[in-house]
Amino acid sequence: MPVLIESNSVSIRRARDADKEAIWLIRFRAIQEVSRPYYTPLEIHHWSGSITPEYYAHTMERHELIVAEYGGKVIGFGQLDREHGFIEAVYVSPDYLRRGIGMKLLETLEQKALDRGCIMLQLCSSLNALPFYERAGYKAAMNIRLRLSNGFEIPCIYMTKKLAPASESGSCGYSPPISL
Repeated sequence: MPVLIESNSVSIRRARDADKEAIWLIRFRAIQEVSRPYYTPLEIHHWSGSITPEYYAHTMERHELIVAEYGGKVIGFGQLDREHGFIEAVYVSPDYLRRGIGMKLLETLEQKALDRGCIMLQLCSSLNALPFYERAGYKAAMNIRLRLSNGFEIPCIYMTKKLAPASESGSCGYSPPISL
C-alpha cells in the first residue's frame, strides 16, 4: 500500500555500511514487484538474486552510493560510477513510487558527476524504467543484453545524457559498456 509523504521531507545522504540491508531489500522488492510486466519470471529471479547485501559494502568504497531517507528509514538509493560517468542504479521502494524520489536521487547523482567534470552520463535502463529516464532527458542509444554478475543476461536499453557542453567540462571515461 502506497505511503503518503511530502517529497520535501525526503533527505538525500551518502550511504553508510548500516544501510546495505535496506538498499538490498529495496532493489530486490523493486525488481520483484515492479518489473513483472516487462520481464519473465526467470529473468526476474536471476536479476533480483544477482547480488547480496555485501555487494553494497564494497560499492560504497569505490562508487558514489546515496540513499533517500524519510522518517529515519531508507526508501530509495542511487549509485554512480564516478570514474566512468555511469549511473549504475536508481531504485525506490515500491511503497514510495511516483513521488519524485527517484528523480531527486538521479538529479543528485547528475550533480555529483557534473562536479567531477563529467560532460556525459550513461546508463543501462531496465525496460520498466525507460519512461523515467526519458523524462529525465536520457536518450535511448541501443537495445542491449546486460550481463548480470551471475552470468545471466536481461534485455535493457543503453542510454546517454549530455550534462554540459564539451567546452565547459572534462570527461569521465565515457564509452559504451559491453556488460556489467
